[in-house]
Amino acid sequence: MNGRALLPLLILGSFSIGRAQTASNETPVAGAAGWIDNLSPITAADWTFDRAAHLAERAGFAGTPDEIARLAAMPPGDVVDQFVAYEAIENPGLGPFEESGIWDPGMDPFPPSRAETVRIAYERGEALGIKVLPPGTQRRLQPIVDKFFYSLIANGIETQRLGLWWANRMLTTSRPLEEKLTLFWHGHFATGGNKVRDYRMML
Repeated sequence: MNGRALLPLLILGSFSIGRAQTASNETPVAGAAGWIDNLSPITAADWTFDRAAHLAERAGFAGTPDEIARLAAMPPGDVVDQFVAYEAIENPGLGPFEESGIWDPGMDPFPPSRAETVRIAYERGEALGIKVLPPGTQRRLQPIVDKFFYSLIANGIETQRLGLWWANRMLTTSRPLEEKLTLFWHGHFATGGNKVRDYRMML
């Protein structure tokens, strides 16, 4: 489908998650009634600052007044193409997530609980990459239990770092629709660091 034909769908569509604050102080204008079941491009006369702001909210995360004014000054079809054909847009400055190095092979797979970690240690003589201390040693499982709680806390902190990295990416990206769709599917599958306990699965 041509990008210009997508404009009514993007304006009237319902894939928006939440509602970003509009760059306009005016109430967003809903699509014209004549657009219902009509995928033909809208005219330049229909393209206003408020509709540009509305599209920026639906296809991204809104924008500053200057950014919305720039979109409103463009032909509407070109604006849609800019959002949809994002693979052709350079996205400098968005580097990969810089991992802190807290993960080690012994943590994979990470046990679901301390009790399960202890059970694995008794059964196999080691867990989380650490061997049970020799017989006669006090607290033979203590290093393993310590590793479990260290790993649990460290992974939680790393997940928070990952969330901040992604939030900054959404704010600074040159491809807002790409990040908006990523956020949509992330919410659709209800992923969460407290369930997977492995920040790498959130990347």
